[in-house]
Amino acid sequence: MEFWWRVPVDPTTPRLVSVLAGLHQRLTPQGFQINYARGCDWTAGMDAKVVTEGAIDDRLRTGQRSPLERSASTDTAAALRLAADCDIIIAAMGENRYLCGEGVDRPEIALPGDQEKLITQLAATGKPIVLVVFGGRPMALGNIERHCAAILYAWYPGQFGALALADLLSGFAAPSGRLTMTLPRSLAQVPTSYRRGYRADDPPLYPFGHGLTYTRFHYTALSIADTGAAATSNHTFDLATLPTVAASFTLENTGSRTGTEVAQLYLRRPGAASVLAQQQLRGFARLTLAPGATQRVTIEIPLDLLGRSLADGRFLIEPGPVEILVGPSAAELPLRANFDLTGETITRPRRARFFSVTRL
Repeated sequence: MEFWWRVPVDPTTPRLVSVLAGLHQRLTPQGFQINYARGCDWTAGMDAKVVTEGAIDDRLRTGQRSPLERSASTDTAAALRLAADCDIIIAAMGENRYLCGEGVDRPEIALPGDQEKLITQLAATGKPIVLVVFGGRPMALGNIERHCAAILYAWYPGQFGALALADLLSGFAAPSGRLTMTLPRSLAQVPTSYRRGYRADDPPLYPFGHGLTYTRFHYTALSIADTGAAATSNHTFDLATLPTVAASFTLENTGSRTGTEVAQLYLRRPGAASVLAQQQLRGFARLTLAPGATQRVTIEIPLDLLGRSLADGRFLIEPGPVEILVGPSAAELPLRANFDLTGETITRPRRARFFSVTRL
């Protein structure tokens, strides 16, 4: 509002909590000492290109910033001195809102300015680095990932997001988010999509669906059944009588902490002359398990998730093989099963169902 509507800044509305303030609020009462220095400017020498044609505000062309976002001066030497004396480095990096959004293009998606250089300098101290990335797009972190003990992708978390980040960084809460897009290693991997599959000799930095937490989960015992009747021994279902395919599996928390997993189910139609031949997310189950606990999960897949739309709007569900894949990400799918659809092609005027149903 201050930038677009030119409303005077109210320091309490919105109340903005910085990462530094959030860490102080959560950790200082626990006896932690937090030191801070601004080691680099996020946009120094930035390679952003502002598209001026049709811009609705001259300030976008001249690089003016909101008073709420004007940054203090940097001191790389001071930051490195503090880093050398600390136990853990928390490096907050990324793109501010002026580098990501409408009217702004960048020829590169690495961290802008001197951020990669500073990460390399921080790594030379030998202290573990926790990288927190802010931004609105997937950034290419392939040059610096090896220097980081952990990476927390914060996106743009909102005015109180820093408190949530502090809870996650301190261990008071466990991460449970999963990537809704692929993070490439470099610009050379763009565009990329989990649907087309990843090259084994050139995988992305982090695949679609990826996400870690403070425990581990184990997947076992995938089985396939028709919700209307038992499947035959060779997993063959008749399209004429099939209401829903039910994929069931067991999930176990094998770690020492309670955690939340997002189990993901993907489908492929091998040999299909359409997008169905590509791997597609068709269901998921989000559940929290205590250490050592197990849960049987069933994801019911309606017939429509096995079909395809035609240019004239009609919807087809065709016979043929189907592959089900289950796991924690698009690139880690330890459970796999196959079944066949038999009978005549089903034609409908339109698609009727869009989502699977999860049952615990």
